[in-house]
Amino acid sequence: MVIRIFMATILVAVVGIGQTAPAQTSDIDERSMEIIEACIVAMGTEMQLRSIDTLSLRGTTRVVQHEETGEEILIVVSGGDKFHMSQGDGEAFTTFSGDQGWTGVPGQPPQRLDAGDVGLVREFLPLPHVVAGWNYFSGTVRFAGAGEVDGRPVWKLGFTEESGSPKFTRYFDQESKLLVRQEFDRVVQEFDYIRVNEVEIISKMEILDGPGSAPGEVYQTFEFDEIKINDPVPDDLFQMPDEQRDNAARQEPDQADK
Repeated sequence: MVIRIFMATILVAVVGIGQTAPAQTSDIDERSMEIIEACIVAMGTEMQLRSIDTLSLRGTTRVVQHEETGEEILIVVSGGDKFHMSQGDGEAFTTFSGDQGWTGVPGQPPQRLDAGDVGLVREFLPLPHVVAGWNYFSGTVRFAGAGEVDGRPVWKLGFTEESGSPKFTRYFDQESKLLVRQEFDRVVQEFDYIRVNEVEIISKMEILDGPGSAPGEVYQTFEFDEIKINDPVPDDLFQMPDEQRDNAARQEPDQADK
């Protein structure tokens, strides 16, 4: 199920919401800090990134081996603690507000997310703070040398959890300074960007090495062609479906009086 793949892997692509938490990184070397700071400037400066309260991304996702055409996808993040992602007609979705989260698949009732799943989504929110989110990572960040991604020279940074377990490796284009590749838990992601309101926003993500794909082969793509920053978002987008129904029922008498 595509939605499950998204939950488990895609959310790690882009990290951090500006106003929500103090820095947590326990250990980062000087060269890594220089690369991260250069990326923040390239993306639009930290002040501009932190001015984003709401981001809406609409586009298509496609599992390359199985789908000739893509399925519509919507991602909305608001206020640092609200997230919504839906596919197709909206029956497949993942949402959370604060510490409460739930997910749904077609033909089944919505299910609440456990604390671990909510924590995963909260840690890796898809806002454009790609590396500004380093300061929400509690562990060690180390410069890991140079390399290439699609023929482009890159710098590599390794992120290791406090337990000593590797978290992910990030690759930053030496010319553009942007994050162009990420590897974690046997998953590889690559990114393209578009500039919106003077901020670089991820416009395309490719997942490589997915289930059934050959090494280095693109498994799934996400392309966003409608990107909105700080547009109003309806509150009920982040409510559990039964709460939406209750609110609608409470509003009916008021509407009848009009």
